[in-house]
Amino acid sequence: MLKPYEAVRVDPEINKEWIIDLQSGQFGNTSMVREIDVKDSVIYILSGNLDNSTIDSTTLGSEVVKTAGFLIDLKQKTEKGFSSILLFNKYIIKNKYAYPQWLNIDSLSNALGKGRRLPWLPKKRI
Repeated sequence: MLKPYEAVRVDPEINKEWIIDLQSGQFGNTSMVREIDVKDSVIYILSGNLDNSTIDSTTLGSEVVKTAGFLIDLKQKTEKGFSSILLFNKYIIKNKYAYPQWLNIDSLSNALGKGRRLPWLPKKRI
């Protein structure tokens, strides 16, 4: 991701849950991270239940919610959290952020394990 943010697994041997510690203290961390994207200095995160199954939820501060969206703007030094994808999308449109191209965090992790680069990092010139 972008410093100081990173996605980590709680316990990779037992649990495949991804978390991202947020910095502002307003939200603590986001658990059950499913999809992410990074554009310029903006990190986009979707957590929780994204496929209408009955399992999984996430947290938004101290509240347990089905799905949460987070937008972290490093230039503006802000972290915003939303209790639904609809609210998240409305904020992106209203504030003229680029819409994310979601990447499944498990697939991204597998690709990195095979020596590939993060899609938002510039290609190295030889």
